[in-house]
Amino acid sequence: MIRVVKVTESKRLSRSTRRSARARQERSVGANGEHSVLADGHHYHGRLSGSGTVRVEGVFEGEINLQGVLVVSESGKVACTQVRAQAIVVAGNVKANLFAQRVEIRSTGRVWGDIETVEFQTEDGAYLHGTITLLEQIALDLDADRGAELAIPVADFPQGAEAGD
Repeated sequence: MIRVVKVTESKRLSRSTRRSARARQERSVGANGEHSVLADGHHYHGRLSGSGTVRVEGVFEGEINLQGVLVVSESGKVACTQVRAQAIVVAGNVKANLFAQRVEIRSTGRVWGDIETVEFQTEDGAYLHGTITLLEQIALDLDADRGAELAIPVADFPQGAEAGD
């Protein structure tokens, strides 16, 4: 199940509205194979865990520990200390250390952080500021609750990583 601990938009939401938004978000994700979208124009804070495919089109700050595929679209921005998933596809901006069985950086993708993976792909034009460690196998520990929220302000993205870039 995907859990978004706190949903923040451009205006302050009441406590009941936040609870309702969390409940809708949790109901929208179920068993393996489902696809969830964190929509463009929205800013999410919290812990993201569960299974299936999650597509980030907006901004996510916090912690990601996903049994499945994380896709960061061209409009998406992710800021975490680390991201753990079975597969990670980056077409947007990511400021995090990435741990996955497979990592792919598309031509529009920009990553600031280190990568540990078994399989790595990149396209012409992709950007990586960090190191890549290719392993024979990787233990992702995707079932564990990974502790307290670790949010990094979006303002800490390097220059040129603003929304719309």
